[in-house]
Amino acid sequence: MPISRLEREIQMSDIAFELQSWCNSVLDLMDKGLFCIARDVSHYDAMLLGVLTKNARLLCESTIDKEGTLYTPVCLTLAALARKLKLTIKAEYWKAAIENVLQLRHQLILQQPDAIGIYLGTPASIFMGQLGEALSNAGLLPRSTILNEENRKLALGLSLNWLLRFLLAYALEADKVKPQGKNVKDIAWIKGLLERNPDVLEGTKP
Repeated sequence: MPISRLEREIQMSDIAFELQSWCNSVLDLMDKGLFCIARDVSHYDAMLLGVLTKNARLLCESTIDKEGTLYTPVCLTLAALARKLKLTIKAEYWKAAIENVLQLRHQLILQQPDAIGIYLGTPASIFMGQLGEALSNAGLLPRSTILNEENRKLALGLSLNWLLRFLLAYALEADKVKPQGKNVKDIAWIKGLLERNPDVLEGTKP
C-alpha cells in the first residue's frame, strides 16, 4: 500500500537529517585533518582555493563511473565550497536536493526522450553538466569567465547546489559500489540510505 504524503515527508526529512549529520562529519574531518594546517587567514583561503580548483578540475574531467570513485573529490569539493561560502549545509538543503533528484529521475522515465531519438543523459550526467558550468563561471576551471566578483560568488553558491544533487544522483547510479564496512558512511551508505525507503525513492510525481 502506498504511503501517505505525510509519511513520505517524514521519511524524506529523516533521510535529509542523516545526510546533514554525514556532511557535518565530512566537514569536521576536513577541518581537523586538512584545513587545520593553514595557520592564518591568507594561507587558509589559499588552501581552500587550491582544494577547490584541483578537485573541480578532477570532477569535470572525469567520466561518471558505477564504482563510486568520484566520492572523495566530491567530498573535498563539498567541504571546500562550504567553508569558502561560510555556509552551514542544513537538512532542508538536502531535502530539496533529494526531491530535485527524484523528480528528474521520474521525469526522464515518463518522458522517454530516447523514443524520439534524443538522449538527455542520466540524472547524474545532467547535474554534472550544471555543476561544471557553475564551477567554470566561478573561475575554478581553466576556462575564461566574464563574470565579476559578485557573480562569481553567486556561481560558487550554484556550484554547491548542483554538487549536492550530483552526489545523490551519482550514488543512486553507482550500482557496482561495494560497502567498505558496516559502520562506514561512504558512497555505498548514501546509496543505501536513499534506497532504504522504496516508497520515497519512487514516490515523486511530476
